[in-house]
Amino acid sequence: MASYAKTFNNQKFRMGCVISQQSGDSSLRETFVVMDMSYGELSREIKRSATTPFGLLTN
Repeated sequence: MASYAKTFNNQKFRMGCVISQQSGDSSLRETFVVMDMSYGELSREIKRSATTPFGLLTN
């Protein structure tokens, strides 16, 4: 993660993530979300949040 931070630090980049949530009829609904933010902002979001939008990024 450190090398990743060095590579992308303070650069704007686009990222997509899939959020799955239960709907009323218990079927899975997937929503594709696109975010534009710098790596610093993204890093703060991940630390602030209990869960991350990424399956592969863990603490």
